[in-house]
Amino acid sequence: MELFSPTVHRGSDSESGALTPGQGAVDADWDLTLVDEAHHGRKGTNLYDLLTDLRKDTTSMYVLTATPMQLEITELYDLLRLCELPEGWNDRENFETYFDVQQDLPELLDEIAGSDSKTVEVLLPGLSSKWNVEPYEGMLTLRTWAGMIQAFVRKHDDVADRVEEAIDETGLSLSERRRLKRVLGVGRLGARDWEDRFSQLSGESLRFLLELGSQTTPVQSRVFRNTRETLRKFAETGRLDQRVPRREIEVREVELGDAEPLYDRVETYISDVYNRSKQLLEGKEQTAVGFVMTTYRQRLTSSLHAIEQSLQRRRENLKSELRDVSGISDSDLRTGALADREEVLDREYDVSVDEIGATGDAGERIRQYELSELEDFIAQLYDVPEDPKLEQLVQDLQTLSGLARDTVIIFTQYTDTLDAIKNKVCLSHPAVGTYSGRGGEIYEEDTGEWRGTSKERVKREFTDPNGDLSVLICTDSASEGLNLQTCDAMINYDLPWNPMRVEQRIGRIDRIGQVNDDVLIWNYVYADTVEEDIYDRLRERINLFEQAVGPLRPILEGLEGDVERVAMGESDQDSEDIANTAESRAAEAAELSRRVGLAEDGKETTEAEIIESSKLDGWTTAHPDIELVGYPDRRFEPMVTPDVVKRLFTQSQVLRDQGWRFEMLDRQLTDDEDAPYKKLYRMSVPDDANPPVPTDPPEDTVQAMYTDDDEVLISFDPKVLEWYPSVVIPLPQQELFEYLLDVLRQNQRGEDIGELVRFDGWLSESGIEIEVNESGQSDPLVSMYASSESKQRLSLDVSVLNEKMATETIQRWLTPFE
Repeated sequence: MELFSPTVHRGSDSESGALTPGQGAVDADWDLTLVDEAHHGRKGTNLYDLLTDLRKDTTSMYVLTATPMQLEITELYDLLRLCELPEGWNDRENFETYFDVQQDLPELLDEIAGSDSKTVEVLLPGLSSKWNVEPYEGMLTLRTWAGMIQAFVRKHDDVADRVEEAIDETGLSLSERRRLKRVLGVGRLGARDWEDRFSQLSGESLRFLLELGSQTTPVQSRVFRNTRETLRKFAETGRLDQRVPRREIEVREVELGDAEPLYDRVETYISDVYNRSKQLLEGKEQTAVGFVMTTYRQRLTSSLHAIEQSLQRRRENLKSELRDVSGISDSDLRTGALADREEVLDREYDVSVDEIGATGDAGERIRQYELSELEDFIAQLYDVPEDPKLEQLVQDLQTLSGLARDTVIIFTQYTDTLDAIKNKVCLSHPAVGTYSGRGGEIYEEDTGEWRGTSKERVKREFTDPNGDLSVLICTDSASEGLNLQTCDAMINYDLPWNPMRVEQRIGRIDRIGQVNDDVLIWNYVYADTVEEDIYDRLRERINLFEQAVGPLRPILEGLEGDVERVAMGESDQDSEDIANTAESRAAEAAELSRRVGLAEDGKETTEAEIIESSKLDGWTTAHPDIELVGYPDRRFEPMVTPDVVKRLFTQSQVLRDQGWRFEMLDRQLTDDEDAPYKKLYRMSVPDDANPPVPTDPPEDTVQAMYTDDDEVLISFDPKVLEWYPSVVIPLPQQELFEYLLDVLRQNQRGEDIGELVRFDGWLSESGIEIEVNESGQSDPLVSMYASSESKQRLSLDVSVLNEKMATETIQRWLTPFE
């Protein structure tokens, strides 16, 4: 994980540009902005534009990503540009040029005889010739590169001091050392006339600059690199008190046995219909039927039950009526992963893959051909032998139990496969549940039936050490958003053609804080299939799934198309070719990371070395933004607690008079869900109110299960969100809180609390200053609102101070900091 250091917007009235208390940021609406998955903000994306605008409105910005760079250096620039780069670095073309020179110049100098003793001016024709540019262009490139090193050195005083010492320790002549210092802007004379001095530098000095240039980049000063290995070292030295697990990957090659003839026949059907559609159809219809067959080919690798159910539905649709694809955009049929395209068709067009067909004479010929193919082996479909993967699964669950790995998550791509798994597993492991796009299910051993419930409850029962579930069967809808550090093992019942989807699954249990030192990952594949061969070779070549992917992410995401083309007979490549290409791309990505300084050498072993290597170069003190956060000697105690807010709203006669009701959930109502009823309230909303709350919550959430149309399920305990994220928590900064508070303000009974006045306080050279802020535009150290009348109460617990008391309070807060 890479965390890029902050962009800082300096105060406009400071000559030095440094932030000082009370000075504030320029046009900043936010103190801190965190951007996760920031690698999606490459140039040309909407996120890139949003982050560009957001820089103007935030004092400090951190961007986080596991893949700061994919296969282009400029992708790294797209993120670093947000981090207030030194002069010269904030240019996309210069950024790329810098690392090109760092890469090419050493080899070019080695090719020129006696280069160390020759000056840049003398070396220039030879260097320019090898770069295939004119000498003036070569000099411009070299000066751009050297100027960027100089800009970094002069930006950071401690770096400048180190560089000056390093120059003095070289064996260069006195005059050469002076020229080098002038080029870098260190020493008494600064960088005056440095371009002329640069032309007279020796090749040996260029080598010094190259060595220095690997350390004087924004990567060193603005990127925190926290890899798994770094965190493990912190854990080993006691700096991290949570486990950082390792992976134990095993591949279960499942023999098809008696099911092999059916598997081969289905594969032939898919291939024949696919090829016939290419011959008879054109355009979107050819794409549509090809998409159907490709999807079936992947379902075949999932389970025999999945393809059986798919083809039975397909047969019925072929005999009745297929859906026309004229209203579906071509891009939705072609673009994205297969699973994503399926989801788009279902969500946007209400069309399932099994319904898609072609029209016209050619479409009718394809329909009849496909139906005849299915009829030819339909008897086999209705007599499918038990999937050998199921028997393997039952054995493996018993094996895992013997290893004290009882909490197991099982992943599959398809709900048809999930159904086959759940009906088999419940016979030997009744503490089982499911989690899919259909919602949650829990098996009831007493009745032998599956009962629908909320996903929220399924998650809680599985992750809670005292929960009722030890086996969870999921589709890929659970591969995002679930954190399962308490899970002992994972079984991938099928492997999607996109390896990143498998990696996302593994990421649910391979997390910091895992209860096990090692996480067990067992992957199922049918033996002697294309998928088995490809995944086996990828594991050999690039250690697929052995560790968090990091730089491999873009490579893995690009593999789905390669695997699909091989599986469908559309490529001359074989599994060896795919593995070779992936290995080559992985080596290229690793080399690129090394070039820009993102790679770690892993040499640090002691605690002091680890801490030192984790520092950002060029910062000798705390970041100026961080220095302004909080109080030096005591923690901030909130004035408004969740309990205060609960009483403010639930006991308010003002809200009751307006038609608002807060009713604690009935215990009997939550028996099936086993929800924390004492912490949940049904809030009744008046007819004329329009609060900012969900209006159509998913059916499988407690928000939908326990409320009527005019009700919202709320809680005043933030911990409830861990189990029930659909519940609304009306606390400060949440929209419902602001809405209800506004209702109170507008309908407050009794004495008028008067006009609300904002008081601001800060420290100046003359001491504490406090004044009324009428514009709301300043950025004080402390501010609070007061009533122009005497002290009034909004409720039993919440008071509005008068102006005198507000002034005294601010004075008391600021006195310790004078």
